[in-house]
Amino acid sequence: MHLTIINAMQKKLVLNHSLKRIAAILEKEIGKTNGIINVIFCDQKTSKMLNRSYRKKNTATNVLTFNYLLTGKTPQDLLAEIYLNIPYIKTEAIRYDEAFSHRLITLFIHGLLHAKGYDHEKDQDYRIMKLLEEKILKRYLRSKKN
Repeated sequence: MHLTIINAMQKKLVLNHSLKRIAAILEKEIGKTNGIINVIFCDQKTSKMLNRSYRKKNTATNVLTFNYLLTGKTPQDLLAEIYLNIPYIKTEAIRYDEAFSHRLITLFIHGLLHAKGYDHEKDQDYRIMKLLEEKILKRYLRSKKN
């Protein structure tokens, strides 16, 4: 998979290398996919508008993933889009007493798993997805030490 990172925010976020490393780790764990995944750093307004339009929830959220493979409406090589709501994630990081980068990376992994077809609608699916998130995060954190 190829990641295209789009920063729609005014502030610069220097995580491109980390996100690409995580994507490579995830592909080693669950298999490769050919195509493009857009990762969009967005604001509260965009997140709320997308959540309302596509999920019928009139509130912003931390991460939204649109998986075009599952819908069968794949524009060219685009597999999915992952929207990460930066202000929301910053607030969550403070609430959970986490570093912002750790929270962002955790949610990016969550979004990537959705892009690869995983969901958490059923309890068993939630457990599988949570275990994969933790495994990929641990592998990424270990890789940073090397």
